[in-house]
Amino acid sequence: MSIKYIISFCIAFCAQITILQACQICVPYPTKSMADWILEAKTVVLAKESATRPFTFEAHTALKGYIPSPDGIDIILNRSLHQILDADREKNVVLIFGGEEGEEKWLPVGMGEHEIEALTRNILKNSSAWENDPKKRLDFFVGLIRHENMTIRELAYLEIGSAPYSDIRELQGVLPRNEIYDFIQNFRYIEWHALHILLLGLSDDPRDTEFIRNAFRGAARFGTHTRLAAWTTAYIEMNPIEAMRAISANYFSDPLRREKELHSVIQAISVHGQESNTKMRDQFVKEYETLLTYHPDMAALVVKDLMVWKRYELEDQVREILQSSTTTQYNLSALMLRNYVEAAENANEQSSTPD
Repeated sequence: MSIKYIISFCIAFCAQITILQACQICVPYPTKSMADWILEAKTVVLAKESATRPFTFEAHTALKGYIPSPDGIDIILNRSLHQILDADREKNVVLIFGGEEGEEKWLPVGMGEHEIEALTRNILKNSSAWENDPKKRLDFFVGLIRHENMTIRELAYLEIGSAPYSDIRELQGVLPRNEIYDFIQNFRYIEWHALHILLLGLSDDPRDTEFIRNAFRGAARFGTHTRLAAWTTAYIEMNPIEAMRAISANYFSDPLRREKELHSVIQAISVHGQESNTKMRDQFVKEYETLLTYHPDMAALVVKDLMVWKRYELEDQVREILQSSTTTQYNLSALMLRNYVEAAENANEQSSTPD
Protein backbone atom coordinates (compact mmCIF):
# COMPACT_ATOMS: atom_id res chain seq x y z
CA MET A 1 0.00 0.00 0.00
CA SER A 2 1.76 3.20 -1.17
CA ILE A 3 1.85 6.53 0.62
CA LYS A 4 -0.07 8.02 -2.33
CA TYR A 5 -2.92 5.53 -1.69
CA ILE A 6 -2.89 6.28 2.03
CA ILE A 7 -3.09 10.04 1.46
CA SER A 8 -5.91 9.74 -1.08
CA PHE A 9 -7.81 7.35 1.23
CA CYS A 10 -7.50 9.73 4.15
CA ILE A 11 -8.16 13.01 2.33
CA ALA A 12 -11.79 13.19 3.43
CA PHE A 13 -10.72 12.71 7.03
CA CYS A 14 -8.15 15.44 6.82
CA ALA A 15 -9.46 18.90 7.65
CA GLN A 16 -7.05 21.82 7.53
CA ILE A 17 -3.45 20.76 8.18
CA THR A 18 -0.50 23.03 8.78
CA ILE A 19 3.14 21.98 8.73
CA LEU A 20 5.11 24.86 10.14
CA GLN A 21 8.32 25.90 8.40
CA ALA A 22 8.11 23.07 5.88
CA CYS A 23 10.13 23.35 2.72
CA GLN A 24 7.42 24.12 0.18
CA ILE A 25 9.72 23.21 -2.69
CA CYS A 26 9.44 19.47 -2.00
CA VAL A 27 5.93 19.32 -0.61
CA PRO A 28 4.02 22.26 -2.09
CA TYR A 29 0.90 21.60 -0.04
CA PRO A 30 0.38 20.63 3.62
CA THR A 31 0.43 16.85 3.76
CA LYS A 32 0.23 14.45 6.66
CA SER A 33 2.55 11.50 6.54
CA MET A 34 1.81 8.00 7.79
CA ALA A 35 3.87 8.87 10.87
CA ASP A 36 1.67 11.91 11.57
CA TRP A 37 -1.47 9.80 11.44
CA ILE A 38 -0.01 7.19 13.79
CA LEU A 39 1.33 9.70 16.31
CA GLU A 40 -1.91 11.70 16.45
CA ALA A 41 -4.20 8.65 16.66
CA LYS A 42 -5.95 7.68 19.87
CA THR A 43 -5.75 4.01 18.98
CA VAL A 44 -3.44 2.03 16.68
CA VAL A 45 -4.13 -1.66 16.06
CA LEU A 46 -3.12 -4.54 13.83
CA ALA A 47 -6.11 -6.14 12.15
CA LYS A 48 -7.03 -8.88 9.69
CA GLU A 49 -10.12 -9.48 7.64
CA SER A 50 -12.74 -11.11 9.83
CA ALA A 51 -13.03 -14.87 9.29
CA THR A 52 -16.77 -14.79 10.02
CA ARG A 53 -17.69 -11.45 8.41
CA PRO A 54 -16.02 -11.01 5.01
CA PHE A 55 -15.08 -7.48 3.91
CA THR A 56 -14.79 -6.26 7.52
CA PHE A 57 -11.80 -5.86 9.84
CA GLU A 58 -11.16 -7.54 13.15
CA ALA A 59 -8.34 -6.21 15.36
CA HIS A 60 -6.11 -8.61 17.27
CA THR A 61 -3.20 -6.47 18.61
CA ALA A 62 -3.27 -2.98 20.13
CA LEU A 63 -0.08 -0.99 19.58
CA LYS A 64 -1.65 2.08 21.16
CA GLY A 65 -4.97 2.38 22.97
CA TYR A 66 -7.34 -0.60 23.04
CA ILE A 67 -8.61 -3.52 20.96
CA PRO A 68 -12.14 -2.66 19.73
CA SER A 69 -15.03 -5.11 19.73
CA PRO A 70 -15.46 -7.31 16.63
CA ASP A 71 -18.09 -4.95 15.21
CA GLY A 72 -16.32 -1.80 16.41
CA ILE A 73 -14.40 -1.05 13.22
CA ASP A 74 -16.81 0.47 10.72
CA ILE A 75 -14.68 0.08 7.58
CA ILE A 76 -15.80 -1.93 4.58
CA LEU A 77 -12.88 -3.43 2.67
CA ASN A 78 -12.79 -2.70 -1.02
CA ARG A 79 -12.45 -5.65 -3.38
CA SER A 80 -8.74 -5.18 -4.13
CA LEU A 81 -7.76 -5.09 -0.44
CA HIS A 82 -10.03 -8.07 0.22
CA GLN A 83 -8.18 -10.04 -2.47
CA ILE A 84 -4.78 -9.11 -1.01
CA LEU A 85 -5.75 -10.22 2.50
CA ASP A 86 -7.55 -13.31 1.25
CA ALA A 87 -4.42 -14.40 -0.63
CA ASP A 88 -2.25 -14.06 2.48
CA ARG A 89 -4.04 -14.77 5.73
CA GLU A 90 -0.92 -13.82 7.71
CA LYS A 91 -0.95 -10.26 6.40
CA ASN A 92 -2.14 -7.51 8.74
CA VAL A 93 -3.33 -3.97 8.19
CA VAL A 94 -2.36 -1.09 10.48
CA LEU A 95 -5.53 0.74 11.51
CA ILE A 96 -5.84 3.95 13.48
CA PHE A 97 -8.74 5.60 15.28
CA GLY A 98 -8.59 9.36 15.67
CA GLY A 99 -9.65 12.79 14.52
CA GLU A 100 -11.40 15.79 16.02
CA GLU A 101 -13.41 15.20 19.17
CA GLY A 102 -16.78 13.74 18.22
CA GLU A 103 -15.65 13.08 14.64
CA GLU A 104 -13.21 10.23 15.23
CA LYS A 105 -12.92 7.60 12.50
CA TRP A 106 -11.14 4.35 11.77
CA LEU A 107 -8.63 4.51 8.92
CA PRO A 108 -6.09 2.11 7.39
CA VAL A 109 -2.62 3.64 7.19
CA GLY A 110 -0.42 0.76 6.11
CA MET A 111 -0.30 -2.83 4.94
CA GLY A 112 1.24 -4.83 7.73
CA GLU A 113 4.25 -6.52 6.24
CA HIS A 114 6.86 -7.23 8.90
CA GLU A 115 8.74 -4.03 7.99
CA ILE A 116 5.58 -1.88 8.29
CA GLU A 117 4.66 -3.35 11.65
CA ALA A 118 8.19 -2.76 12.93
CA LEU A 119 8.14 0.79 11.58
CA THR A 120 4.81 1.49 13.28
CA ARG A 121 6.16 0.26 16.60
CA ASN A 122 9.29 2.40 16.19
CA ILE A 123 7.24 5.49 15.40
CA LEU A 124 5.22 5.03 18.59
CA LYS A 125 8.35 4.21 20.60
CA ASN A 126 10.05 7.44 19.47
CA SER A 127 7.05 9.70 19.98
CA SER A 128 8.31 11.45 23.12
CA ALA A 129 11.87 11.85 21.86
CA TRP A 130 10.66 13.40 18.58
CA GLU A 131 8.37 15.78 20.39
CA ASN A 132 11.28 17.04 22.48
CA ASP A 133 13.72 17.14 19.55
CA PRO A 134 12.15 17.21 16.04
CA LYS A 135 15.62 16.83 14.50
CA LYS A 136 15.70 13.24 15.81
CA ARG A 137 12.59 12.50 13.78
CA LEU A 138 14.28 13.76 10.61
CA ASP A 139 17.41 11.75 11.37
CA PHE A 140 15.31 8.63 11.85
CA PHE A 141 13.69 8.92 8.43
CA VAL A 142 16.93 9.92 6.71
CA GLY A 143 18.13 6.49 7.78
CA LEU A 144 15.26 4.94 5.80
CA ILE A 145 15.78 6.83 2.54
CA ARG A 146 17.35 3.77 0.86
CA HIS A 147 15.05 1.16 2.40
CA GLU A 148 14.15 -1.78 0.14
CA ASN A 149 10.45 -1.42 0.95
CA MET A 150 9.16 1.31 -1.38
CA THR A 151 6.32 2.27 0.99
CA ILE A 152 8.86 3.01 3.73
CA ARG A 153 11.14 4.79 1.28
CA GLU A 154 8.25 7.01 0.08
CA LEU A 155 7.42 7.79 3.71
CA ALA A 156 11.05 8.83 4.22
CA TYR A 157 10.83 11.10 1.15
CA LEU A 158 7.69 12.73 2.51
CA GLU A 159 9.15 13.24 5.97
CA ILE A 160 12.41 14.69 4.62
CA GLY A 161 10.59 16.80 2.06
CA SER A 162 8.45 18.30 4.82
CA ALA A 163 11.50 19.45 6.77
CA PRO A 164 12.77 23.04 6.59
CA TYR A 165 15.23 23.59 3.75
CA SER A 166 17.85 24.57 6.30
CA ASP A 167 17.70 20.94 7.52
CA ILE A 168 17.58 19.46 4.03
CA ARG A 169 20.74 21.30 3.02
CA GLU A 170 22.63 19.44 5.76
CA LEU A 171 22.02 16.12 4.01
CA GLN A 172 24.85 16.33 1.50
CA GLY A 173 25.91 12.83 0.45
CA VAL A 174 22.90 11.07 1.94
CA LEU A 175 22.33 9.46 -1.48
CA PRO A 176 24.96 8.52 -4.09
CA ARG A 177 24.98 10.72 -7.21
CA ASN A 178 24.11 7.84 -9.53
CA GLU A 179 21.01 7.00 -7.49
CA ILE A 180 19.86 10.62 -7.59
CA TYR A 181 20.27 10.78 -11.36
CA ASP A 182 18.51 7.45 -11.85
CA PHE A 183 15.63 8.67 -9.72
CA ILE A 184 15.29 12.04 -11.47
CA GLN A 185 15.16 10.28 -14.83
CA ASN A 186 12.48 7.84 -13.63
CA PHE A 187 9.14 9.53 -14.27
CA ARG A 188 7.32 6.89 -12.27
CA TYR A 189 8.42 8.84 -9.19
CA ILE A 190 8.02 12.33 -10.59
CA GLU A 191 6.30 13.56 -7.43
CA TRP A 192 9.56 13.01 -5.51
CA HIS A 193 11.89 14.53 -8.12
CA ALA A 194 11.99 17.91 -6.36
CA LEU A 195 13.53 16.45 -3.20
CA HIS A 196 16.20 14.63 -5.21
CA ILE A 197 16.96 17.79 -7.20
CA LEU A 198 17.55 19.64 -3.93
CA LEU A 199 19.84 16.85 -2.73
CA LEU A 200 21.77 17.07 -6.01
CA GLY A 201 22.08 20.81 -5.48
CA LEU A 202 24.18 20.13 -2.37
CA SER A 203 26.91 18.50 -4.47
CA ASP A 204 30.38 19.98 -4.94
CA ASP A 205 30.89 18.11 -8.21
CA PRO A 206 31.21 20.50 -11.22
CA ARG A 207 29.29 18.00 -13.35
CA ASP A 208 26.27 18.37 -11.09
CA THR A 209 26.52 22.15 -11.21
CA GLU A 210 26.51 22.02 -15.00
CA PHE A 211 23.57 19.60 -15.00
CA ILE A 212 21.48 21.91 -12.81
CA ARG A 213 22.53 25.01 -14.78
CA ASN A 214 21.42 23.35 -18.01
CA ALA A 215 18.14 22.22 -16.47
CA PHE A 216 17.41 25.80 -15.38
CA ARG A 217 18.30 27.14 -18.83
CA GLY A 218 16.12 24.52 -20.46
CA ALA A 219 13.15 25.50 -18.30
CA ALA A 220 13.71 29.16 -19.21
CA ARG A 221 14.05 28.40 -22.90
CA PHE A 222 10.93 26.26 -23.16
CA GLY A 223 8.84 28.16 -20.62
CA THR A 224 8.17 25.17 -18.35
CA HIS A 225 7.39 25.56 -14.66
CA THR A 226 7.28 21.88 -13.60
CA ARG A 227 10.01 21.43 -10.97
CA LEU A 228 11.31 24.92 -11.81
CA ALA A 229 11.24 25.87 -8.12
CA ALA A 230 13.50 22.91 -7.30
CA TRP A 231 15.93 23.60 -10.15
CA THR A 232 16.11 27.27 -9.15
CA THR A 233 16.63 26.44 -5.47
CA ALA A 234 19.44 24.04 -6.36
CA TYR A 235 21.01 26.57 -8.76
CA ILE A 236 21.03 29.29 -6.07
CA GLU A 237 22.52 26.79 -3.62
CA MET A 238 25.39 25.94 -5.96
CA ASN A 239 26.18 29.36 -7.39
CA PRO A 240 24.03 32.14 -5.89
CA ILE A 241 25.52 35.11 -7.77
CA GLU A 242 25.37 33.40 -11.15
CA ALA A 243 21.90 32.07 -10.44
CA MET A 244 20.50 35.48 -9.51
CA ARG A 245 21.89 37.01 -12.69
CA ALA A 246 20.24 34.24 -14.70
CA ILE A 247 16.96 34.72 -12.83
CA SER A 248 17.01 38.46 -13.52
CA ALA A 249 17.84 38.06 -17.20
CA ASN A 250 15.53 35.14 -17.95
CA TYR A 251 12.57 35.84 -15.70
CA PHE A 252 12.35 39.03 -13.71
CA SER A 253 13.20 41.43 -16.55
CA ASP A 254 11.18 39.48 -19.12
CA PRO A 255 7.69 41.04 -19.34
CA LEU A 256 6.34 37.99 -21.18
CA ARG A 257 7.03 35.48 -18.42
CA ARG A 258 3.95 33.65 -17.17
CA GLU A 259 2.72 33.93 -13.61
CA LYS A 260 3.32 30.23 -12.87
CA GLU A 261 6.98 30.51 -13.84
CA LEU A 262 7.50 33.63 -11.75
CA HIS A 263 5.79 31.99 -8.78
CA SER A 264 8.21 29.07 -8.95
CA VAL A 265 11.28 31.29 -9.09
CA ILE A 266 10.04 33.51 -6.25
CA GLN A 267 9.38 30.37 -4.20
CA ALA A 268 13.03 29.35 -4.53
CA ILE A 269 14.29 32.80 -3.51
CA SER A 270 11.88 32.85 -0.58
CA VAL A 271 13.17 29.52 0.73
CA HIS A 272 16.77 30.69 0.55
CA GLY A 273 16.08 34.12 2.01
CA GLN A 274 14.13 32.81 4.98
CA GLU A 275 16.05 29.74 5.97
CA SER A 276 19.51 29.25 4.64
CA ASN A 277 21.04 32.08 2.67
CA THR A 278 20.28 35.25 4.60
CA LYS A 279 23.55 36.83 3.44
CA MET A 280 22.05 36.97 -0.05
CA ARG A 281 19.09 39.09 0.98
CA ASP A 282 20.66 42.28 -0.38
CA GLN A 283 20.84 40.65 -3.80
CA PHE A 284 17.36 39.19 -3.46
CA VAL A 285 15.88 42.60 -2.67
CA LYS A 286 17.71 44.15 -5.62
CA GLU A 287 16.31 41.55 -8.00
CA TYR A 288 12.83 41.91 -6.50
CA GLU A 289 13.04 45.59 -7.46
CA THR A 290 13.64 44.50 -11.05
CA LEU A 291 10.76 42.05 -10.85
CA LEU A 292 8.32 44.72 -9.69
CA THR A 293 9.39 47.01 -12.53
CA TYR A 294 8.32 44.45 -15.13
CA HIS A 295 5.73 42.48 -13.15
CA PRO A 296 3.98 44.73 -10.62
CA ASP A 297 1.26 42.09 -10.26
CA MET A 298 3.81 39.98 -8.33
CA ALA A 299 3.99 42.59 -5.58
CA ALA A 300 1.95 40.62 -3.02
CA LEU A 301 4.36 37.68 -3.16
CA VAL A 302 7.35 40.01 -2.97
CA VAL A 303 6.15 41.97 0.08
CA LYS A 304 5.41 38.70 1.85
CA ASP A 305 9.15 38.01 1.83
CA LEU A 306 10.14 41.61 2.48
CA MET A 307 7.98 41.75 5.59
CA VAL A 308 9.55 38.56 6.98
CA TRP A 309 13.03 39.89 6.23
CA LYS A 310 12.13 43.38 7.57
CA ARG A 311 13.45 44.96 4.38
CA TYR A 312 11.71 48.20 3.47
CA GLU A 313 13.86 49.58 0.65
CA LEU A 314 11.07 49.01 -1.89
CA GLU A 315 8.53 51.16 -0.02
CA ASP A 316 8.26 53.80 -2.76
CA GLN A 317 7.91 51.22 -5.52
CA VAL A 318 5.24 49.30 -3.61
CA ARG A 319 3.41 52.52 -2.78
CA GLU A 320 3.33 53.45 -6.47
CA ILE A 321 1.95 50.02 -7.38
CA LEU A 322 -0.67 50.33 -4.67
CA GLN A 323 -1.76 53.78 -5.83
CA SER A 324 -1.99 52.72 -9.48
CA SER A 325 -3.89 49.54 -8.70
CA THR A 326 -7.49 49.32 -9.87
CA THR A 327 -8.39 46.59 -7.39
CA THR A 328 -10.67 47.21 -4.45
CA GLN A 329 -9.05 48.45 -1.26
CA TYR A 330 -10.28 45.32 0.51
CA ASN A 331 -8.55 42.98 -1.95
CA LEU A 332 -6.12 40.71 -0.10
CA SER A 333 -3.18 41.73 -2.28
CA ALA A 334 -3.92 45.42 -1.74
CA LEU A 335 -4.11 44.86 2.01
CA MET A 336 -0.72 43.14 1.96
CA LEU A 337 0.84 46.02 0.06
CA ARG A 338 -0.73 48.55 2.42
CA ASN A 339 0.58 46.64 5.44
CA TYR A 340 4.06 46.69 3.95
CA VAL A 341 3.94 50.44 3.32
CA GLU A 342 2.71 51.07 6.88
CA ALA A 343 5.42 48.83 8.33
CA ALA A 344 8.03 50.68 6.28
CA GLU A 345 6.74 54.04 7.53
CA ASN A 346 6.88 52.84 11.13
CA ALA A 347 10.40 51.49 10.67
CA ASN A 348 11.55 54.77 9.15
CA GLU A 349 10.00 56.75 12.02
CA GLN A 350 11.72 54.58 14.60
CA SER A 351 15.08 54.87 12.88
CA SER A 352 14.82 58.66 12.70
CA THR A 353 13.74 59.07 16.32
CA PRO A 354 16.70 60.10 18.52
CA ASP A 355 17.54 57.83 21.44
